[in-house]
Amino acid sequence: MMSTDASGYMPRSCSEVGLCIVCLNGETFTLKLSASSLGREVYATVSQQLPLKKGGQFILHHLDSRLMLHQTLQEQGIVGKSATLSCTFASGLCFQFRFSLFSSPQIEVMSQ
Repeated sequence: MMSTDASGYMPRSCSEVGLCIVCLNGETFTLKLSASSLGREVYATVSQQLPLKKGGQFILHHLDSRLMLHQTLQEQGIVGKSATLSCTFASGLCFQFRFSLFSSPQIEVMSQ
């Protein structure tokens, strides 16, 4: 049972959020986590539920924002009784391409 103080404030460590994880392949499941859970804790919990494909990685989003690893659910605006996170799988090749694309030196075009 969750306790509140005289003003009705519920301490941050006690508030829970029911997370509905929805994958593009139609797979769904629910989790119940504290609103003070870090994004990395959410990823760890989800990874225990989802079978990962070799060389793949999943990405979690809430609305139009990627779930940040170093912020709590509450800091990312995920509060209340329930929220939905979308889960997308990406191959390792996508991440390698993205890294090489954004880390390559700029090529200057010289005009004649």
